[in-house]
Amino acid sequence: MRIPENLADEIRAMAKVHNRSLNDEMLTRLMNTLGYFTERLLDQNEDAQALKVLCMEFEVFLKEKIREVEKGELPWNERPSQ
Repeated sequence: MRIPENLADEIRAMAKVHNRSLNDEMLTRLMNTLGYFTERLLDQNEDAQALKVLCMEFEVFLKEKIREVEKGELPWNERPSQ
């Protein structure tokens, strides 16, 4: 594959910055551009999705508990039982 010299220079510089080979730098950039995920990244993405769902469910749970508490009397407003 032919690459313009100025682009090749930039890839070399960025590969050095990221401690990667030229091939790894080009492959990483290409994969990022195309939105390609490796199996490891897909697993991380699935974990992130599961965590989001868990957070949303926890938010619903908390809102229900807050509503329940708000409906009840506050301890300092309760009338003593006789």
